[in-house]
Amino acid sequence: MVAKMDFYAICMASTKLKMSPVFEIVHYALMAVNIKRDLHNLSPFPYERKHPLASWLATIMICFSGGILSCLLFGKPLAVLLVNPEKIALASLLWYIVNYVPGVFSLLTTRPVLSIILALKEVHRLYNVHNGVKEAQSLHPYQPLILFTNGFLKGAAGEVLMFFAQLSAGYVKPNTHHFLAPNVFLFPSR
Repeated sequence: MVAKMDFYAICMASTKLKMSPVFEIVHYALMAVNIKRDLHNLSPFPYERKHPLASWLATIMICFSGGILSCLLFGKPLAVLLVNPEKIALASLLWYIVNYVPGVFSLLTTRPVLSIILALKEVHRLYNVHNGVKEAQSLHPYQPLILFTNGFLKGAAGEVLMFFAQLSAGYVKPNTHHFLAPNVFLFPSR
C-alpha cells in the first residue's frame, strides 16, 4: 500500500513540474534527431542540406503535433499555436543545431545521452497527456472518449503525424510508416 501511495505522489509531483525550458528543449532536440534520422534513412543524400525548408517544416510539424491535433479535434484555429513565438524560435534553433553544428547529432544519438533524453521525454509525455486530459475536461467535462482521445493525441501525436511530416519532406514509402515498425522511442540502439 505504501508503494502505491508513493507512486501516486510521484505522478502528481511530476504533473506540477515546470516544463519550460528543459523538457521542451529535450523534446525539440529529440524530434529534430528523429526527423533527421528518418530523412537520412529515406534519402540517399543529406536531406537537410539540399532541402532545408522541408526539413525544418517536418521538424516543426512534429514538435508541435500535439497542439496541431488538439486544435483539429476541438475546432480551434491553428493560429493559436503562433501565440508563443518563443517556442517556435526555440524549436527552430534546436533544428539548426542538430542539423548544422558538427558533432551534435552524433553526440545526441550515443546510447548514454539518448537514454537520458528519452527518460526526460517520457516525463514530458506524461505532462502532455495530463494537460490534454485537463484541456478536454474543461471543454467537454462528461465525455470520457474525448478525454482519452485528447490525452492520447497530446502524448503520441508525433507518431500520428510522422506520415505527414515525411509527406511534407517529399519522402514517403509505405513500408517505412512508424505504425508498421518500431522507432527510436522504443529501440534507441537503431
